Amino acid sequence: EKNYGSFKPTEEVLLAWQRTKEIAEVLRARIIVFQCPASFLPTGENKDNLKRFFSSIEREEFTFCWEPRGKWNEREIESICKELDLIHVVDLFQARSTYGRIGYYRLHGRGGYKYRYTPKDLTRLKEFAEEEKDAYFMFNNVYMYEDASAFKKLLES
Repeated sequence: EKNYGSFKPTEEVLLAWQRTKEIAEVLRARIIVFQCPASFLPTGENKDNLKRFFSSIEREEFTFCWEPRGKWNEREIESICKELDLIHVVDLFQARSTYGRIGYYRLHGRGGYKYRYTPKDLTRLKEFAEEEKDAYFMFNNVYMYEDASAFKKLLES
């Protein structure tokens, strides 16, 4: 396990990337999200690993998105995203993205994963979506299917 995670420069991490890339290709996905746990702190080692990892892999036609969680500050995130051409992923109800040519939003539930988004919440998201030229919204809560369906209907109306 010590060879996995944290973008470490190990064979295991590079193999995991290759598998991820293969799956994305089969699915014809163009966006790949790299989500980090709150335990992935903004240490010098982790920042170096991030830079080494994203500088060493082939981007091809993929758009890379990064969701740091935990104690990263906005300036650090913006600087890393600019340097490595990463889209900053956030939950819009918790923060605003610091960098990216598109918007990618993972909605974890206001106050927790058991949260069900209200019509007022979805209307706020719709207003935000109308301001963006290219945005993706991913519901990551217990009611993800219901919330995404309701949001889609609202966008279509």
